[in-house]
Amino acid sequence: MAEREQEVLLLVERVKRGSEESFDYLYEKYLPFILRIAMAMLKNRQEAEDVCHDIFLEVLNHPERYDPSRGSFESWLAVKTKSKCLDRLRIHKRHLLQEAEEAVNIRRPASFEDPTAEHTLYRELKEALAKALNQIPAAQRQVLLHAYFKGESHRSIAKQLKRPLGTVKSLIRYGLKNMRKQLEEWNWSGPGGGESR
Repeated sequence: MAEREQEVLLLVERVKRGSEESFDYLYEKYLPFILRIAMAMLKNRQEAEDVCHDIFLEVLNHPERYDPSRGSFESWLAVKTKSKCLDRLRIHKRHLLQEAEEAVNIRRPASFEDPTAEHTLYRELKEALAKALNQIPAAQRQVLLHAYFKGESHRSIAKQLKRPLGTVKSLIRYGLKNMRKQLEEWNWSGPGGGESR
């Protein structure tokens, strides 16, 4: 075992015995490493810092979970960081799809001749929209959710997302185009139309 790995193993053993000094050393040494991975995956400073907090909380409360026979401490941290980031991304995607589904429910017509057909149509439309949203780039999906599912103006979206107004309009235009393309590929031939704002 390399000298560096022996040193880390000794520090982990001391953390197990309650050494705050050893924990602080590991925190200072590995925080930039974990933050770099989290930022690369999440693209959001606050989310990345939350992941770092979760990782070090586990190191503090359960240092025994690190098994040196399965790899280095750094590799263990990297695997845990990637796993927590993937969990957050999955939750975020699920929330986006739920927002899209709720928005479809709100915007259904007042009446339909056949209630059974209405239910079937909107269930299928809801699923198709959620699936199409999931297929387009994240930036386009974000502005579409703000514009069409939350009813916000382009100017308001630009301010919230700290993006130029022209960029927001372009993202909406390309997002709608990509959504329409997805729906056409799945034989959804709904009414045409483009931006309404």
